[in-house]
Amino acid sequence: IHFLQIKFTAIGVYLDPEKFLRIVVIKEIKGSQYGVQLESAVRDRLAAEDKYEEEEEVELEKVVEFFQSKYFKKDSVITFHFPAASKMAEVTFSTEGKEEAKIVLGNGNLVEMIQRWYLGGTRG
Repeated sequence: IHFLQIKFTAIGVYLDPEKFLRIVVIKEIKGSQYGVQLESAVRDRLAAEDKYEEEEEVELEKVVEFFQSKYFKKDSVITFHFPAASKMAEVTFSTEGKEEAKIVLGNGNLVEMIQRWYLGGTRG
């Protein structure tokens, strides 16, 4: 009789997943309209949690300026990328026939509120 000894070792690592949010435009609008809505919603959430300081205002203004000159044609795509191990976000805008535009947001409070606005929950 032979005995077979088998050992199992398991290591579990739980990481926050990366989050991607892809928005496809179905009705043409100006980028400024979208930017103002985003600014208003995020600013209100930051203010409600007493996290709206000068740094957040400057970063939020960058977002508004990014969308200001864009025109969202039908089937244009806005992508938000929230890396798992980072408090930053990458926002890209692409429309047919034009080069992709990109902005990186580095303010953790602003990024968290954008995640909450779109994805809900306490951490997005």
